[in-house]
Amino acid sequence: MDKGEIAYFDLGTPPGGSGHEQSGNRPGIIISNDANDPSNPMVVIIPLTSKSSASRFPFTLLIQSTPSNGLSSNSVAMVFQLRAIDKNRLVNVIGQIEVDILNTLESLVRQLLDL
Repeated sequence: MDKGEIAYFDLGTPPGGSGHEQSGNRPGIIISNDANDPSNPMVVIIPLTSKSSASRFPFTLLIQSTPSNGLSSNSVAMVFQLRAIDKNRLVNVIGQIEVDILNTLESLVRQLLDL
């Protein structure tokens, strides 16, 4: 697992079975620097959705589907749903996000967390 990789993750079901958290088997972007650290069982991801209506929320970024990122359709990165998950939830890696998009996502994370 490397920072900037796009992979499918099994995000399970939110507690109580409903809510606004992303769930199920869906793509996400690995955003943590230590994704390859074997002593850390967790990875931080930004979930993606193919629903373009999600771009109405703050701290989102539309990502165009490209051969290098492996997305089958344009997707919205939901930075406001940043989350740490167990590496065992990784299903498969599909691609790598472009460097300029990764830089924009990092900037949005800093704004979201007021860093």
